[in-house]
Amino acid sequence: MSKSITSRSTGGYNASRRYWLTQPGPRAGRTHTHAHAWARKISSFDAIAFVTPEYNGSVPGALKDAINFLYAEWNDKATGFVGYGIQGGIRAVEHLRQILSDLAVIGRRSTVA
Repeated sequence: MSKSITSRSTGGYNASRRYWLTQPGPRAGRTHTHAHAWARKISSFDAIAFVTPEYNGSVPGALKDAINFLYAEWNDKATGFVGYGIQGGIRAVEHLRQILSDLAVIGRRSTVA
């Protein structure tokens, strides 16, 4: 049985634009084109690999904003984690696991750091 894996990048998040902070929130509805595009992009993935630095013992604020803006789009996604930083990014990955557990994300226990 042969399996095929295709990877795509979300294209990252431009922190200088802070798109989601201009939005009313995930339950209030999305009005901007970029908000709909972000939701469609995340919905299109079967699995997500988060690559994150450790920033002050956690994930960067831009990543937290990007996660918080959506809800249903994250549900039931298989997820892997890669952390990097002064202590290997372990604290960032563990915090990311806690954040994503409230969004019904299925995280792998093993981590690359």
